[in-house]
Amino acid sequence: MDYLDDLKTLVALHARAQGMGPRHTRRILDSITTLEDGEGGWADAWFAEGTARLEAGRDREAIQLFNLARFPFASSPRRKQAYKACTAAFTNWAAEIDGVEKLTVALDGSTVPVWFRGLPTDGPSPLLVVIGGIVSPKEQWAEMLLSARALGMAVVIADFPGVGENSTRYSENSSVLISAIVDAVSTRMMIEGVHALAMSFGGTLVLKAAATDPRIRSMVTVGAPIKYLFGSASISGELPAATVRTLEHVTGATGSALASTLAGCALDDRELDRIKIPVLYIKSSQDEITPAAESQLVRDRIVNSRVIEFDDVHGSPEHMTAIRLWTIEALMQQTGRKPVAGAALSLILSLGSRLSMLSPVDLGRRAA
Repeated sequence: MDYLDDLKTLVALHARAQGMGPRHTRRILDSITTLEDGEGGWADAWFAEGTARLEAGRDREAIQLFNLARFPFASSPRRKQAYKACTAAFTNWAAEIDGVEKLTVALDGSTVPVWFRGLPTDGPSPLLVVIGGIVSPKEQWAEMLLSARALGMAVVIADFPGVGENSTRYSENSSVLISAIVDAVSTRMMIEGVHALAMSFGGTLVLKAAATDPRIRSMVTVGAPIKYLFGSASISGELPAATVRTLEHVTGATGSALASTLAGCALDDRELDRIKIPVLYIKSSQDEITPAAESQLVRDRIVNSRVIEFDDVHGSPEHMTAIRLWTIEALMQQTGRKPVAGAALSLILSLGSRLSMLSPVDLGRRAA
């Protein structure tokens, strides 16, 4: 598979995650013949669709399309223009949502913008930290700014290092970002425990942070690399080209320097053993990025963990509804909060094999 085809396959997951229909996505992808800017180009095709939605007053859809125009990262003039349009449209949309504000996180001499929405209370409340992986800017998780309140949680959405507006580089020390985000939010609210929804490499950061930051109480992660992906053999030939090129972008390293940088990003056994919080680890049986050995490592080393598996590729794009429901259920259990819809959701998930699309293979728990 060449790089363009690789990106087309990968972007389908992120389009689905944002609620885009497969027919709409396929129509745009079929019009793309090159990664270069210009006619038939990747960025131009998505950007044109986004501009049309923006002019029609459909800001949320425009944000999604501009995001995919810069995918997997802003490496050309049109991609950079698209991400600028994405952040501008997002800012306009966020201004209409009660309680949403942009905060600045101080990190090693840099500033990292995040979006935050508190609860209408002066008392303590749980905080949900949402972070994507190496190709997902914070704007992709706009829905969480709306839905977290229904779970009784404040929420902050953030960019992974090297992604979106986060200009820091991904390295073995990047997990300090998570604690820095919590520090920044603590100036705006009283935090009653930190919980996380972290996708892919974002999950790696949160797991590392959880080994040292006692404020983190629980997490749900989808396809987080733990240890084996970070080996040089994996980087040299087993990973999709899009993943390797994006890792080069977020780390600022190539070749042997990339292998050396990533080796330090893995979690070691001592870190894994220090993670005592409830962890729901969602994996895919056909994951081309995170091998099956990673989920076995979670079961072996992380107490109070649970691993569930969908028959799908990385991120389980064909099971997005199920992942959302399992995530909500896990967060409700982990925070001890039960919104009105909680009982109905628990019933849906308990139906098990009668709703196969909602029923992953449960690979087991390791109770503390």
